[in-house]
Amino acid sequence: IGLTSIGYDGEDIDTITNKPKPKITVLENTIFATATTLLKHTQLDFDILVETKMNTPLGEVVLVRAKSSGNVILAGPSMKSQIKEIIDLFWGYNVEKIFIDGAFGKMVSTDASLVDATILATGLAYHPNIDKIVNDTIYRAHLYQNENLYKVQDEEVLIISDVIGNELEKAKQIDSKMTNRLNGALTDRFINEIL
Repeated sequence: IGLTSIGYDGEDIDTITNKPKPKITVLENTIFATATTLLKHTQLDFDILVETKMNTPLGEVVLVRAKSSGNVILAGPSMKSQIKEIIDLFWGYNVEKIFIDGAFGKMVSTDASLVDATILATGLAYHPNIDKIVNDTIYRAHLYQNENLYKVQDEEVLIISDVIGNELEKAKQIDSKMTNRLNGALTDRFINEIL
């Protein structure tokens, strides 16, 4: 398998909840992508396959093959374009399945252009109020199951690139007669310009 994370996973204590986290154990020949500074915490033998030149606060992301079984800490890229690049690298090493662990509050790893399926896990680590957990989980599940969010059926599609810094200019491009698709961040300023 290929394995990476857009967050930080496999550490002893969760940085958000301050509670213990389960270890990530990989088997021999698993290929994983993680930041270089985390390799010193890896409890297995490994070979670095690719230095990606993708820099994170925890170092460059590298593609690694496990030479034995053991625990790893994962922190891969969080940008969609870089995740796509990591996926392509995994396929180049003939992996059968790729798993991308998400991050608290981020939905980039569930983007249908990147993944075939999403596993949604929730619980008290998300919020202490059971009603909020249930309602938010139902809402997210409905979003993931709504095919109309991922498929464009209109023949004419206006694709708007990232709007940050150009909100006014990009908002003027919106056409109510076409399907409008926004790549990148949706900012409050952009919404206000549309309104």
